[in-house]
Amino acid sequence: MLRDLLAASIFAATLWSIWQLGELRRSLSQVANSPLQRKMQTADRVVNYRFDGSSGPSFHLDGDETELRLITHLVLAPGHAYASDRTYDYGLRLRIEDPNRQTIWNRVVYTSTRQSKDEWLDGYWMRENAFGLEPGTEVTDDRVHLISLPRNIPYGSRISFTLEAPAASHGLLRAYERSHDTSLGLAMAYFGPAREDEERLVGRLTYLPWDVLTEEKKLERLRLRWNRLSAVGELGVDYEVDTIFYTGFRAPPAELPPPPPTTLVDDRATALTAWGPGLLTVSIHAECRERSEPGPREPGPTEPEDPLPAVDVVHIDAMGVVDADVVDPCEGEEFDVWLPAGPHTLHIRGHDLPPTTVEAWYDDFREEAQLLPGFELGRPFRPTVTRSPRVRLFPGGLHADYALVEPDDLESAMLQIRVQLPVPPRSTPDAQRPATVRFSFIDRHGRPIEDGEWVVEPDAHLEEYEWVVDAADADREYWVSPAKIARIIVPEGTHHLRIESDAEAIVSVHTYWSGMTEAPTPHPPYDEAMLVGTRWRRIPIDYLRWFRLQPHNTPDLQDQGQVVDLHGPIRLELLGEGDGDYWMRRRHDGSEDEDLAAGRASEPTSSPWVSIVPYTRHERRTVLERTEIDSPWARYARWRPGRATLALDDDWGATLVVLVDGDPAAALGRELELTLDGRPQRVPIVSTRSTSRLPAMGRGLHQLELGAVPDGVRVYIDRPTLRPDRGVAEVYRVITLYRLDRRLMGLWFEKSGNARDYVNALAYRCDRFDEGRLSVVLDEGVPLRRRAVPVDRVTAATRKRQLPAHGERAELVFFDRAQARCETLGRIPIPLGSDLSPGRHRIALRLDDGPAVWVRLFRRGTGAPEEARTMEWTERVLDLGPALDLTDEAGAP
Repeated sequence: MLRDLLAASIFAATLWSIWQLGELRRSLSQVANSPLQRKMQTADRVVNYRFDGSSGPSFHLDGDETELRLITHLVLAPGHAYASDRTYDYGLRLRIEDPNRQTIWNRVVYTSTRQSKDEWLDGYWMRENAFGLEPGTEVTDDRVHLISLPRNIPYGSRISFTLEAPAASHGLLRAYERSHDTSLGLAMAYFGPAREDEERLVGRLTYLPWDVLTEEKKLERLRLRWNRLSAVGELGVDYEVDTIFYTGFRAPPAELPPPPPTTLVDDRATALTAWGPGLLTVSIHAECRERSEPGPREPGPTEPEDPLPAVDVVHIDAMGVVDADVVDPCEGEEFDVWLPAGPHTLHIRGHDLPPTTVEAWYDDFREEAQLLPGFELGRPFRPTVTRSPRVRLFPGGLHADYALVEPDDLESAMLQIRVQLPVPPRSTPDAQRPATVRFSFIDRHGRPIEDGEWVVEPDAHLEEYEWVVDAADADREYWVSPAKIARIIVPEGTHHLRIESDAEAIVSVHTYWSGMTEAPTPHPPYDEAMLVGTRWRRIPIDYLRWFRLQPHNTPDLQDQGQVVDLHGPIRLELLGEGDGDYWMRRRHDGSEDEDLAAGRASEPTSSPWVSIVPYTRHERRTVLERTEIDSPWARYARWRPGRATLALDDDWGATLVVLVDGDPAAALGRELELTLDGRPQRVPIVSTRSTSRLPAMGRGLHQLELGAVPDGVRVYIDRPTLRPDRGVAEVYRVITLYRLDRRLMGLWFEKSGNARDYVNALAYRCDRFDEGRLSVVLDEGVPLRRRAVPVDRVTAATRKRQLPAHGERAELVFFDRAQARCETLGRIPIPLGSDLSPGRHRIALRLDDGPAVWVRLFRRGTGAPEEARTMEWTERVLDLGPALDLTDEAGAP
C-alpha cells in the first residue's frame, strides 16, 4: 500500500513538473514573440551622439575632407504626444575651430522633421522610423544633411555641433565623411561581398540585387562609401551617447485638406487622384440665380446676357484622356465615374462661376458593387495635396539670406532660383505684375562680391492648381503663377547669398548635389504605373539631386510672416501641353492656339547651316548622300537607263560621274551611249572613278536618254534637275565626313553672344557595327563661365554617350573608295549654354571604345550657301544624356 502511494505521488509530481515546464515554455515563447520583440528584430540598434543647445560632440578633421554627411534625430521634450500631421523645425549650429581653438567657420542649417508610425498593436506601434526603450521616449524621423566644408582647413581642426530646437529635449547625431580609399571597394567588387553581409550592404547602396549590376555599377556604388567619424575626447566627459532602434520606415505624407471650403472659382481647377478599381462619385453644386424664362421682352435697350456657368471635367489615366465633359453646376449634378485598375485623375475646372462646391466619395470596390442591394456612397474623397516651404519677398520686408560654402567645382557652384508671382482670385493674367529679383553675393567678411538682378515677367498662363498659404495666418491664401526658374553659377569666394524683390514674389533656392548617382525615381506607389502620354506632378521623389536651401535668417522671416507653404494637388497631366496642364491648349480669351489646333508645334525660324572643320588632322571623305527631291542643297542626280528631262537655267554644260562597283574587267573599256536632244554621244569608261564633261546645251528643257549600262556601273550627273520619264528622281547632296576614333578631334567654336548655341555632330557607321562610347570635353573641362547672372541651364563640361551598334540605313556614295553599307546613328547635339562666356571655346571629341565612326560637323550660322550647302539633314537626335539641370519634383514648381 505504501509502495503504491509512493508511486502515485511520484507520478503526480512528474505530471506537475511536465505541466510547469510547458507553462514556462509557453510563457517564454510569448515573451520572445511579443510585439516589442518582433519590432526590435526588424530594427537596427544604432549608437548616436547626444547634443543640445549648449553642448555636443566634436570631431577631428585632417583638412582633406570635402563633404560630411550628418544624420540627426530629435528626442522630443516630455509631454509631447504623437501626431501624424505635426512637424518639428530645428537648426544645427556647426562650428570649425583651428588647432589654436579659434573659430574659422560656422554655419546654421535648418530643417524640419516629423514622426512616422503605423500599425498599433498591443500598446506598441509596430512600424516606427526610430524608437527607444525608455517609456515615454518620442524620437523623430531621421534627417540627412550634406555639408560641404570649406577648403584649406588646417590639420587638427575640429568641427562641433549644437542644437537649436525649442520642441526637443536634445538631439541625436551621427557624422560620416566620404571615403577616400577605394581599395576596399575594389577588393569587394572583385571578390564580392560576403553572403551574410550582401543584403544589408547592397540595400544601403542600391535598390537592385547585387548579381544584376554590371561590374562598372558595382564599383560605382562601392566607391560611394561613407566612413563614420568618432568624437574626440572621453565618453561621459566630453560627449555622451544614446542608443536607439532604427528601421527607416517612412509614413506617407499626411494628406492636407484643400482650401476650406472646397470651392471652385473662375479659371481655377482642382484634381481628384485615385487608384482603381473603384467608383468615384462627384457632386458639383453652384448657388445660381434663377434663370429668366424665355419669352417676349419689353422694348428697350438690350442688356448683354451673362455667360452661363460651366464646369469642365476631364478624366485622365496613365494612357491619356479617357473622357471629357461639360457640367452645368446650377443643376446640382451628381455623376459616377468608374475607375479601372491603375491611377486616375479627374480634373475639374470652372468658367464664369458663382460660388461652387465640389464633393466626392470613393468606393474601393469592384464594379459589380454598385449593383448590390443597399449600395451607398463610400468614404468622402478629397484631393491629395502636398506642400513645400517657400519665402515671400515684398518691398519693405526682410531679404532672404542663404549661407553658402565656397564652391570647389561646377556642381557645388550651381544654384537654382524658382520664383512665382501671386495672382488674386477671379483675375486674369493681366492682374500679375513683373517682379525684379535682386541678388547679392557676399564674401566671408560681409563685403559684396557681385550683384545682379532678374526681371520675372508675368506668365501668359495662370496656374489653376497651386496656391500659397501663409504659415503664420492659415486664412491668408492666394493663387500663384507657374514657376520661373533661373540657374546661377556662384562667384568664387561667396559665403552668403542675399535675395530681395521690388514686388511680391514667392521664392525658393535650391543647390545641386552631384553625389547622388541614382536617377530620380517616383516614390511608391507612383512608381508602379507605366505612363504613356502622361506624367505625374507634385509627387514625392526618391534620390533627389536638387535640394532646397533653408534661409539662414529663417527665424526672423517666420516672425515677419514671410515663410509660406506652397500647396498643390498630386495629379496626372498630359505630356506635350506646355507646362503639362491640359487647359493650356486654350487661351484665356477662349480661342485655341492655332498651332495646337492644327496639330503642329511652333518651330524657330531656321537659318543657314555652316560647316565646322576640325583643327586636328583626320582622315576625310567627300561623299554623296541621298536627299529630298526639292532640297536646295541637292547637287547630283543618279541617271538610270532610259529617257529623262533636264531643266537648265544657265549656259554651262554638265559633268557625268561614272562609278564602277562591280568587276572592273567587265566594265573598263566599254562605252556609255547617250542622246542629248537627239544628238548621240559616247562616253568611254576609262577607270573605276571617272568624270566626263558633256557639251553645253543652253537654257531650257532638254531631252536626254541613257542606253544600257554594264553591270556594277552607276552614273551620276551634277544637275539635280534631272527627271526620269519613269520612276522617281534620285538626288544627292555633297557632304564631308571625318573619321573619329581614339585620337582627339579638336574644334574651335566662336560664341558670339550670351545666347545658347549648339555644335552638331552627325555620326555614321560603315563596315563595322559594334557599340562604342563617345566623350565630349569642353575647354579641357574648365570652360570660362558667366557668374552671378541668371541662366536657363548650366552646361556640363564633360559628357559621355553610348553609341549604338546600329542605326538607320544611310545611302552614301563614296567617290574615292569602294561602296560600303552605312548607317546613321543620329545627330549628337553639343550645347554651349548661356552660362558660357562669349568668345572662343575648344571642343574635344574622342571615342573611348568601339570601332571608328564617321562624323560631319556643323552649326547654325549666317554663312554663304556654298558653306552651308552640305548642312541640311533629316535625322534622329542622339542626346548626350541628362544635363545638370535635371528637375526632381516631377514638374513641381
